[in-house]
Amino acid sequence: MMRNARYLHISSLFLIYSAAQFVVLTLIAMWFYPGGNFTDFDAPSYSFFNNFFSDLGVFVTRNGQSNMISSLLFVVALTTVGIALIFFVLSTQIDFIPNQKGRLLQLLACVTFLLSGISFIGIAAIPWNTIFFAHIFFVKSAFSFLSAAVFCLFILQVLNPWPNRYRFANLLYLLFLIAYLFILFNIPLFDLIYGISFQAISQKIIVYISMINLGYQALGINTVAKVS
Repeated sequence: MMRNARYLHISSLFLIYSAAQFVVLTLIAMWFYPGGNFTDFDAPSYSFFNNFFSDLGVFVTRNGQSNMISSLLFVVALTTVGIALIFFVLSTQIDFIPNQKGRLLQLLACVTFLLSGISFIGIAAIPWNTIFFAHIFFVKSAFSFLSAAVFCLFILQVLNPWPNRYRFANLLYLLFLIAYLFILFNIPLFDLIYGISFQAISQKIIVYISMINLGYQALGINTVAKVS
């Protein structure tokens, strides 16, 4: 049994919880969102096709209405994910692979998970309509560091005894992440007629897939630790 098995168990469960609560709280936040988006300032409600997740975090929407309920739910949801990633790194002290193959990769995975967690908290702390460039910086940083962390984790899973179902899920997720990073960095938001809708839909797909995979991989790490 690993020396940090107890902390690993707790941090893995916290990751699973953070992923689940993000899905639930953001869906509730969408329900309470009073309306307004890039293409229609007077829209009466949240639009799956034209609103971004970040719209949930503003205190006042584009149509001038208070958004306190949705913003609070969004901040709690995303901050919890960030804290869970940070707690995972600090509590396990990079010791989450039983037979220690790929120690340097473990360190790199933990550093990038840590930076991704900090970036997620940054997204929640700085609404897009306050300091836009800082908000976008944290968005790009969060997914860039997350991609690096998932890549390291996948290689560790290949190098070490690991159930194939978690390897396959991580590889599939990594492909989705790479595709989204290409969209995020290379497809303009406003230069295409359907640019906003394409970005908004892509974001929702990758974010919810991220939460599903995060919880699933945390379950895998916890399972492997128990049997080691």
